[in-house]
Amino acid sequence: MLWLLFDSFALLCVLRVPIAFAMLISSTLAIAVQGDVPLSIVPQRMWVGLNNFPLLAVPYCVRRRARPRSSVISSAGSGAPEQ
Repeated sequence: MLWLLFDSFALLCVLRVPIAFAMLISSTLAIAVQGDVPLSIVPQRMWVGLNNFPLLAVPYCVRRRARPRSSVISSAGSGAPEQ
């Protein structure tokens, strides 16, 4: 089940689905495949997960890695004095 969770999340990210939806869809898919979890537990566990602040940083970090910035700084726009 764990491979399904990560593989579906990776596939949805490759398909450029927003990260929040990719997390929701992949976790719902994994829960549905497992089959022994009552569906009334799912919203409760989602609410508990929203209160986990370090976990909320994951989509931001994934998004930042997806769009790396250029490391070249132009001398014209940096405001540094010319020598």
